[in-house]
Amino acid sequence: MSHESTSTEVEVPGGDVEVDSKETRWGLGNQAAWLELGYGVTESLIVGGVLSVGNTATEQDVEGPGGDLDQSRTEVLVGPKLDYMFSPDATVRPFIGGVLALRSVSTDNPDTSSTGVLIGGRAGLRIFVEDLVSIDPMLGLSFTAASGEVDPGSNDTSSTSLGIGLGLGLSLWLD
Repeated sequence: MSHESTSTEVEVPGGDVEVDSKETRWGLGNQAAWLELGYGVTESLIVGGVLSVGNTATEQDVEGPGGDLDQSRTEVLVGPKLDYMFSPDATVRPFIGGVLALRSVSTDNPDTSSTGVLIGGRAGLRIFVEDLVSIDPMLGLSFTAASGEVDPGSNDTSSTSLGIGLGLGLSLWLD
């Protein structure tokens, strides 16, 4: 589950337009796929990277003025991560972590694109159900600053987003 609040400013002839939006997502399949790889520098310190790719397609059938709305939103995120696990020999290992990533979002109706930097932090538990398998519930916070453009007219945009989310991961560990 996640919640994200975004403030966007679009430069248009005659003055800027500011748009505030809020989006809450929950449920399986409603999030971008998130893949992490890491290397244990020590029993507690893990360095690695993250890759997230997702697409949301929306179709609305509208009777009357305006007509139907079909929209596709694609998001790609990539960057390094750092995690620190406490109690490295325990079955339940609390951890904290951070990520610094490049985030790109585009939509096709209207045609928009933005690219920015995401700074995120998280805290959670790694519950080892087997020696090399853990289930990882976590709470994450993120901040994104981005810029881009809206077509037609190539109007410039800038936006900031603040997000909070609950996650559940499955980790496989190599010995």
